[in-house]
Amino acid sequence: MRLDAIIVDDETLARENLQILLEDFCPEISVIGGASNIAAAKALIEEKKPQVVFLDIRMPSG
Repeated sequence: MRLDAIIVDDETLARENLQILLEDFCPEISVIGGASNIAAAKALIEEKKPQVVFLDIRMPSG
């Protein structure tokens, strides 16, 4: 079963590294988007409706 995922983190390198790790070790997870702030994440989640969201717990204005 394939799971669609979104990565939310204010640090670009963290988003990119997590995506690489998921591609290498979790082929059943497909990263369909990423966001660097809460507003963009909310819009992306509403638009794409992913099954999984990887969320940084220390976001500015979060």
